[in-house]
Amino acid sequence: GGEHAGEGWGGGGGQDLGGALAAAEAQVPEWRSIVITVPRPDHAQVRVDVRTGRSGQPQKATVLTVDRETGAVVSAESFRDEAPSHRAQEFLRYAHTGEYWGLAGQALAGLFALAVVVLAWTGFTVALVMWRLRRGRRSG
Repeated sequence: GGEHAGEGWGGGGGQDLGGALAAAEAQVPEWRSIVITVPRPDHAQVRVDVRTGRSGQPQKATVLTVDRETGAVVSAESFRDEAPSHRAQEFLRYAHTGEYWGLAGQALAGLFALAVVVLAWTGFTVALVMWRLRRGRRSG
């Protein structure tokens, strides 16, 4: 059968997923969400994604690599550690939807989207009125 909680990750003991969770909580006590990628049985490390912000805020994310046997944090990489090109890509990806700045940014992006619809509608309406006026002059 399958493993039960607390019996390790298989093959030779080691920490259970609770060990990785405890390591993440200790490393980033202000966490908001933690995602543990369950490793294959032959992998010595486990990846743990820890976020202190919402999902669209990469600047508030840390990726931990936890030793499977000891539960110790082997490495921690944050947004600041990424290459400038990757940081720019992540920023632009979430900035255009407003997610980068949280709820206020999303609300502002929503207002801009609404403004685009209103401007398109009024532009279409003005064009239609102008077309009718020109057509009326020609026939009259």
